Amino acid sequence: MAWYDQITPKFISGVANRYMQENIWPALAVFPKINTKQKSGYIAEYSKEDWLRVGNVADYVRTGATESVGDTFEHGQQSYVLEEHAFHDDITKDERDNYDNPYDPVSDATEYVINRLSLVVAKKFVESALTTGIWGTDVDISVDGAGGQWSTSTGAPITDILTWSQAVESFTGFLPNKVVMTRDVYNSIKTNPQIRDSMKITTDKVVTKQLLARLFEVDVVEVFSTVETTAKKGETATTTNTGYMASNKLLLCYTPDKPSKKKPSAGYHITYQGKGGNIITRSIPRPANNDALRIEGSIYIEPKIVASDLGVMMYNIV
Repeated sequence: MAWYDQITPKFISGVANRYMQENIWPALAVFPKINTKQKSGYIAEYSKEDWLRVGNVADYVRTGATESVGDTFEHGQQSYVLEEHAFHDDITKDERDNYDNPYDPVSDATEYVINRLSLVVAKKFVESALTTGIWGTDVDISVDGAGGQWSTSTGAPITDILTWSQAVESFTGFLPNKVVMTRDVYNSIKTNPQIRDSMKITTDKVVTKQLLARLFEVDVVEVFSTVETTAKKGETATTTNTGYMASNKLLLCYTPDKPSKKKPSAGYHITYQGKGGNIITRSIPRPANNDALRIEGSIYIEPKIVASDLGVMMYNIV
């Protein structure tokens, strides 16, 4: 009997070739989450000018029985609307009854649904936050960078980050503490001369996100590297229609680790009904459809920019 006579149509156990991305959520975590019980409502908005105004120090001097100087602060509101985003995959009865490891139709369908909705959330973040025309300041590094683009020998990422961090602090009173950069920017930084020269006074041997956070004087550096394809169902993904959702961009911003009434935030992720922005899945039997099983996922999450002056969008970086 020849060796090929031993091959069966069963799957090889423990081997699979799925494209579920695991790098989607960290970059989105730069915005803290606000949970709400209402699908629409308002976020309080306070006047920055009232909280930063001092005026003449002599006006605050009180003598005898005179009254203290007084004022009040203005406040308004920003509206938000939470929409449900949902997606499903139907599994036939035959698929459930006839499978072998590692193919598990229910488990795989669940992960497929979660992956798709994760991509939806990532794309909402790109369209809402990781683009120009959103933030208080847009900086074209090829024109306004201290040494031009960071991919050149004169590029100065540390100088540029510190310069614009100072600009935000001098206007708002808060120093940016978070950076989100796209993959091409991160890879270019690794060989940037200014970064390499600064490493000489550290014990680091390689460029990491943690090292960049120290050099940029921020708490967190995250890399946004989510990939999508525009290939339609049945079409083939190519290098032309498939790639990063965002490229050549960097967001510098201030956000607190948790929502706070005492501190502002460049943005929030608004979530609904205690779900914390998680993708909730459920199985729905469909006896009328030949006993198919529907795996459906849904999520309520909305990235909301609430203080655009606390963010700087850099582009044309490399």
